[in-house]
Amino acid sequence: GTATAGVDFSGSDFTLQFADGEGGSKTATVLILDDGIDEPDETVVYSLSEQSSGGGGSSGPTFKALGPQATATLTIIDDEATPTISLSPATASVPENGGSQVFTATLSGPSSQTVTASYAYGGTATAGVDYPTPPAVVSFAPGATTASFTAVTIDDAVVEPDETVIVTIASATNAVAAAGTQIVVTLIDADTPPPAPPAPVNPPAPAPAPP
Repeated sequence: GTATAGVDFSGSDFTLQFADGEGGSKTATVLILDDGIDEPDETVVYSLSEQSSGGGGSSGPTFKALGPQATATLTIIDDEATPTISLSPATASVPENGGSQVFTATLSGPSSQTVTASYAYGGTATAGVDYPTPPAVVSFAPGATTASFTAVTIDDAVVEPDETVIVTIASATNAVAAAGTQIVVTLIDADTPPPAPPAPVNPPAPAPAPP
């Protein structure tokens, strides 16, 4: 099967013993282990193998033939919720001239599968003008719960109001975006307006004409 002994369930092989002439049924107990990992349902397949009986006299042990149902499949139903992805920090302010900020995507719990998510960017700032083109996808290897990237700014040398970048999760595979999760980054303009032109100097008033 797809489950792992010692991780998903305890025990491996079982021996069932019937006394000579005994009929009926025998049972074996399998303890399921909660591994705390989101994963597909897994299986354990048990197969009967022919074993010797204690009889047989001088000819030695005899072997019992297997019946038509010689295997049993146990399905372990995963009970962990699909992990959610959240973004942090929720807000940040970064200077336009050489600023940077580390952003982190966090899974609510580990997954046995690779988790990917696509970022979406909005706000009043422009990618490629106010900040370099950012990553489009974040990926979590199986078992990982955090992934980060660093965003930097571009000084466009334009006097303008502060601008914003809004980061959200557009879509995800093997996870879902946490409700309302986003990052709002304010890019602080660092450009100084040019000095105002000097005020015009009025020429002196002409002298009054003589009488």
